[in-house]
Amino acid sequence: HNYSELSLHPYLVKCLSDRLSISETTSVQQNSIPALMSGSDALIKSMTGSGKTLAFAVPVVQDLQSLAPPIGRSDGVHALVIVPTRELALQCYECFSVLCQSFKRLVTGYLCGGEKKKSEKARIRKGINILVTTPGRLLDHMQSTGNLRLNRVKWFVVDEADRLLEAGFEESVKKVMDHLYSVCTVRPQTVLLSATLTPGVERLAGMSLNEPQVIDISSDRCLSSYVLPENLTQHYVVVAPKLRLITLSALLMDKCSLSESKALVFMQSQDVVDFHHVIFTNVFNKVLSRSGQKCINFYQLHGNMDQSKRRQVFGEFRSVKSGVLLCTDVAARGLDVPAVDWIVQFSCAPKPEDYVHRVGRTARIGKSGNAVQFVLNTETKFLELLQKDLNINLSEMPLKTCLKVLMFLKFNRQVFTEEEYATELQTCYETALTNDSDLMALAKRAYLSYIRSYATYPKAITEELPFRSLHLGHLAKSFALQESPKVLGAYGFRLKQQSIDLQHKYNHYNQRVEHNFKRSGGADGVYPDSDDEGAGGGGGGQSARKRHRPMPTEMRTSEFGGQLFTKPVTKKRAKKR
Repeated sequence: HNYSELSLHPYLVKCLSDRLSISETTSVQQNSIPALMSGSDALIKSMTGSGKTLAFAVPVVQDLQSLAPPIGRSDGVHALVIVPTRELALQCYECFSVLCQSFKRLVTGYLCGGEKKKSEKARIRKGINILVTTPGRLLDHMQSTGNLRLNRVKWFVVDEADRLLEAGFEESVKKVMDHLYSVCTVRPQTVLLSATLTPGVERLAGMSLNEPQVIDISSDRCLSSYVLPENLTQHYVVVAPKLRLITLSALLMDKCSLSESKALVFMQSQDVVDFHHVIFTNVFNKVLSRSGQKCINFYQLHGNMDQSKRRQVFGEFRSVKSGVLLCTDVAARGLDVPAVDWIVQFSCAPKPEDYVHRVGRTARIGKSGNAVQFVLNTETKFLELLQKDLNINLSEMPLKTCLKVLMFLKFNRQVFTEEEYATELQTCYETALTNDSDLMALAKRAYLSYIRSYATYPKAITEELPFRSLHLGHLAKSFALQESPKVLGAYGFRLKQQSIDLQHKYNHYNQRVEHNFKRSGGADGVYPDSDDEGAGGGGGGQSARKRHRPMPTEMRTSEFGGQLFTKPVTKKRAKKR
């Protein structure tokens, strides 16, 4: 259907056409917009990339612009939208900002962690009509910002409800709901949107929705809970552990250097993302350039990055025509990145539904897309799990087909076969680590982080992803490391010990315990013998060991310390006291 057929304001229809180049509705928009404009609550379940944001944003703007008398920024918040992540908050805010450009009196704003709270307070004081926020930040402002009044809220929208609950925000959302329903004179129209209908989402719907319309946009390729995009082509590649890095390099070269595609690569942890971003940018791109091939734009995104940096990276990747975004699951839900052609899952998702959310970043709003799942030789049962739980059948991408593209590279010595080209590229990576101690440290941290992450897969999936079957030595090669697992394990132990030593060094509690123990009769920090009554200096035959037992070293945590950078009491200084 055309938007002009939905009884929308002409300015809003023109805005959709001119600024967003959208004239026709998707299935979820066609079913949701009339239902929401009728004033009823709604529970909307639809596949990722189906246009759910506009499905609620258009009715909200249409309703608020039609209010009489007209509202302005001084009238406060009339629509409240809760989302799980900062990136999704920014994306949703930008969508509302575009729609409201035809109605200048409607002011949009967003609140999320990582932003300056003082600036957010200033924006709230000036006035916001449509507020997009993460739940934690909203609760913070509800408790500390007196100018944030929610008594006039007409619309309450919870986007990505299943992700909010998975992230542990159920109590936060309940508190916001309780506050809204207690301060609002008229109960706000409530909308819940989700890609999956989990028991938690159904429980939340039961508490918040009043006689809702259930809008379930499903395709033939879904089960009762999970929905996949229609135009998605799914592949898998079985790869030996020591060839993971080379195979990923070849795949990205084929899709993003020899052709202009945009790819998202999901990785196990933040350290793994950091390592691959550095080695691809500093080493692989040099090999491509030397071979006369186009360099690839590599970006990284994970939860440990500064908010301004995350926003910058997200904006840059959205604007480029071709590039690779290396990320953790922070980018797996809700984010709308235009024209993503390939989703690469470099490691198996911890839950089947996570697989769905990852591949949902491509094939959005009717466009075609591709997904590739990397599996080790020991992980092929994971494919059976996807087929059993989600009815997903992936077609195999032969390893040799992936590696053939490496023959476009040029090396110092003459090579002939795919295996020789792969060996030469691996040598380039290993040489780079040998010559750069910082890159070597980054690789070791990434390797150890991957092992730890693999060992913590949910119990329900450990049969498909058996940790004991991993070849740790071959896996080290996938991080361009030449040391044995034993040596790398010792390196990890040293890192942990350094962390503990620093914690003890800058722990004020250590001072207090050691000082008190010295005054109580202990000699040079050593426990007196329990049979030596004189050593304790106390009466009644009770030893100092029994009367003054300091907390074990392992339990002296930073929560006891008030002065982080005070020096610990040494034996010499303790004697002077």
